[in-house]
Amino acid sequence: MNTPKLFEWSRIAGICAGIYFAYQLGNGNPQTTLHYLSFFIIVVMAGLTGIEGMFFGKASAESMGRHADPQYQKQSGGANLAFAITALLVFLFNWGLYADATILIATLLFFVISAIVHTWDIFATKNRSVKNALRPLLTLALLAACAWPLIASLMVDAG
Repeated sequence: MNTPKLFEWSRIAGICAGIYFAYQLGNGNPQTTLHYLSFFIIVVMAGLTGIEGMFFGKASAESMGRHADPQYQKQSGGANLAFAITALLVFLFNWGLYADATILIATLLFFVISAIVHTWDIFATKNRSVKNALRPLLTLALLAACAWPLIASLMVDAG
């Protein structure tokens, strides 16, 4: 079994399903959509990435053509798990619009920075692995999926 591919496809499938269900459950309401989106995206994306970094870091690094750095990967995995656990708490305790927005923005910023690192890696080290090349594209798609509920929710509340 190719563990990194399993994690990669699980993230992609989970995110797609999460976006679909968030928009369905939101039923045109940006704040409700944001509430579900912040839960599904972060728990799936950060949760799976955190588990992969904590327990399968060597295989993950090799799948991207990188050298494994177990301490760094565990630290990064722990940060991702912290995002996922926080998103779960925000969702379960229904801490409100600003908690939903804050944890989603923080997580998206982390993934944008990660996508920049992957993009840099493509050009600086000529590491053109599929996983490296997909990161910036998938991050842009994720940002597009989050833009409407995040912006509309915060604008409605501010207005």
